[in-house]
Amino acid sequence: MRRWPVTLPVIPLIFGYLFMVGFLTLNQDRLLYLPDPTPPSAANLRSRTGSSLVPWPPDSGPAFRGYVRAEAGGTFHGTAVVFHGNAGSARDRAFYLDALVRHGVRVILAEYPGYGGRAGNPSETTLVADGRETARLARMAFGEPLWLERCLATGGYGIRPPDSAI
Repeated sequence: MRRWPVTLPVIPLIFGYLFMVGFLTLNQDRLLYLPDPTPPSAANLRSRTGSSLVPWPPDSGPAFRGYVRAEAGGTFHGTAVVFHGNAGSARDRAFYLDALVRHGVRVILAEYPGYGGRAGNPSETTLVADGRETARLARMAFGEPLWLERCLATGGYGIRPPDSAI
């Protein structure tokens, strides 16, 4: 019978915990995806590393899927599609251009739906489907070999050839 005084202080903690779990569940996409919605412009397509970017595919207008180096000369031995991670935009990863182009790799900096001025809302389903379509278009435009690279939240990266289903 004397258990009620001990149990009463625990009840607000339980409700507080349930509220926090509910809040995080309902807002997880806003907490996970941190897009830079700024559309491409002449000012933000100039990289700090010196390479200028142009939307890819060419002449796609607002339906662009990413960026490539404006000075596209040279001999390429393959194409890398770089997926930039959850924050910012693909324009923030222009340093990949200089690093990989000098090794003969064409680079496409893939932009996610809802990021960098692209229409759409980011979600896991949307990003996976869009990534597959971007890889398919890159394979059609440039052929093999094609590598997919993703920037990880840990500061590392992962690179792998795409599935044959793409």
